[in-house]
Amino acid sequence: MTALRKPELLTFEQYLDAEASAPTRHEFLAGEVHAMAGATAAHNLLAGSIYAALFSHLKGRPCRPFMSDMKLKIRYDESDSVYYPDVMLDCSGLAPAALFTTSPTVLVEVLSQSTERIDRREKWWIYRTIETLQEYVLIDQQKAEVTIFRRSASWVEEVLGSKESVIDLPSLGFRCTVADIYADVQLPGEKPLAFV
Repeated sequence: MTALRKPELLTFEQYLDAEASAPTRHEFLAGEVHAMAGATAAHNLLAGSIYAALFSHLKGRPCRPFMSDMKLKIRYDESDSVYYPDVMLDCSGLAPAALFTTSPTVLVEVLSQSTERIDRREKWWIYRTIETLQEYVLIDQQKAEVTIFRRSASWVEEVLGSKESVIDLPSLGFRCTVADIYADVQLPGEKPLAFV
């Protein structure tokens, strides 16, 4: 019987060096590197919609929204890991040349069939260990549904299943309706959008 060879683990610095010239993005999980898959049009529209709403709301304030190319570094279980949240809010005053943050206030993930289990379990388990994190938001791309976990509510989930429901992120003083986020997104089973 042949023993399986363990993959060679990278240090965080080796990962950063390799990622700087990689043609695709990779998450870094305790020394292991995992390539990320591309996203659908709906995924991009939903992430872009919440980013745009937050960007507009936060103009002139110290908190800044970042899209999926900004890295989130987490120290968990004595190991470093790096994720690329779809949208991330940081209020720590990141330097313009920063490649990652360790102190997000809000994290947003757009769910897909291939990532939902990871976003709801693995990432959620690790994300809530971040001391600065106040809200974790999950946006479904199969139906108009937003789930919010808040530190102030002991991380009990709030599911917003109606387009009239209000997305409330008290840490940022931000409010919008679910309909605002899904405005230009055609969900499965819906008629094609008519643009005027």
